[in-house]
Amino acid sequence: MKDTIAVRTIDSLGRVVIPKEIRTRLDIEDFDSLEISCEADVITIRKKTPSCIFCKSTNVLKEFQGKTVCFDCITAIREAGKK
Repeated sequence: MKDTIAVRTIDSLGRVVIPKEIRTRLDIEDFDSLEISCEADVITIRKKTPSCIFCKSTNVLKEFQGKTVCFDCITAIREAGKK
């Protein structure tokens, strides 16, 4: 159910402003990453949730050389390296 509606105009550079009320409600802060997707004629914008680059898990994440990896995959990589 849609409970917040705002109309905004795209500027000449293709930008659109997300209203402060929506950013506050969704806990979107300056420099947060957003995922933008399109299906048919619907554009969806959602706050990006960090996840493991291998299994997409969001549990117990660590950053390694700019990549996000979960504890389970770190363990699996370590075990594979011992063989």
